Amino acid sequence: MLFDPSWSRTRHAPLPNAGQQISMGASSMSASKSCKVANLDMEGVVRFLFAAFPRATAQHTEAVTGVSSGTVENWLRGRAKPSGDHLGAMVDAFGPAFVSAAFPSTRQWTAPLIARSRLAEIARELSALAEAAE
Repeated sequence: MLFDPSWSRTRHAPLPNAGQQISMGASSMSASKSCKVANLDMEGVVRFLFAAFPRATAQHTEAVTGVSSGTVENWLRGRAKPSGDHLGAMVDAFGPAFVSAAFPSTRQWTAPLIARSRLAEIARELSALAEAAE
């Protein structure tokens, strides 16, 4: 399943001290570019969005994520990449299936999450069918 409408859509605020030193007990670390970043697969992002919304892809993505359709169009045409906030919005909207498509190195640990999400969807469908049959 590509798009799970029941997945959490909570919005995350940006980090309060981005780019500054963050104190962590006796040690500290920089919140700037000192951490390792996973490689974003833009072809995977585009394939995922087109599979989730074959028609009016940018508009539907905007409706689900809150990212403007113009920005999404730029991704789809290869003119830009999503920012961290936009990636967060898509992870919130689409869940582990999006993470797996966007970051291939995560597929090993996202596969069980996707399977659990699919099982939960099947359970909801079975409940709805059982209610309708009564």
